[in-house]
Amino acid sequence: MGLYDVPREGQKYALFAPLHNLWLGYMREMLEKDLDNGGPAAAMKLMSADFHGAEVEVVRSRCVGRVGIQGIVIKDAKFVFEIITPNNKLKTVPKEGTVFRVEIPAADGAETEIAADPATKDAGERKLVFEILGDQFLHRSADRANKKFKTHFLELI
Repeated sequence: MGLYDVPREGQKYALFAPLHNLWLGYMREMLEKDLDNGGPAAAMKLMSADFHGAEVEVVRSRCVGRVGIQGIVIKDAKFVFEIITPNNKLKTVPKEGTVFRVEIPAADGAETEIAADPATKDAGERKLVFEILGDQFLHRSADRANKKFKTHFLELI
């Protein structure tokens, strides 16, 4: 019936930038002290998190053509992420066999707004950078909340 499809006129990156700002606030609140340290506690919280609004980048994939796709997750389905790119293209990326990179900037006191133009990002701020293995995300976010996962290396930049 197409109830969950995003209409063509609604496929604009700028429309989803406020969703990304909400997601950043959600992650900062969820991680609290773990945002600076990373570690296993942060990994467990990230695994149960909802990724609607996350800005992701495909860093590894079985299909080489998908590597480098980046944008905001607008739909976190069971087997795929639907991502809106800065070029206003809607990409469906399967989770299986794919590694996604997500960055969360550490806010120093005040909330930092992410502009609709991705070229305006500040390169000097501290970020929690982590990679999620799509194979471990082959569940809905509600189902992931109760599942146990092995933690992998987290990098703080």
